[in-house]
Amino acid sequence: MTMISAGGLFNCALLKEKTVFCWGFNVGGILGNGSNINSRVPVQVDGVSQARDVALGFEHTCVLLSTETVLCRGPHFGGEEDLGKLVPTPKEIIIPFVEDCGKEVF
Repeated sequence: MTMISAGGLFNCALLKEKTVFCWGFNVGGILGNGSNINSRVPVQVDGVSQARDVALGFEHTCVLLSTETVLCRGPHFGGEEDLGKLVPTPKEIIIPFVEDCGKEVF
């Protein structure tokens, strides 16, 4: 295992094989296994085989892939994964990775 990240009511682990497993409360499909069923045991996030990092929010999961894209899942109640659109259904989007994101650029 490379790292564990904690969200609101769920957790995810990034394994050295570059896969991600999540467990806990599965609102909006945040565990990433294609269901909305809660899980007490880790389930593999579908379609992720080249993960570099994983970050969790209260009800969303984002994975940085080795292709320098970010894959996010969650219920979109706050619009955080859908770039401002309020969509109350699970949806995956791909966001291009920006190297200087979060750094001061003044």
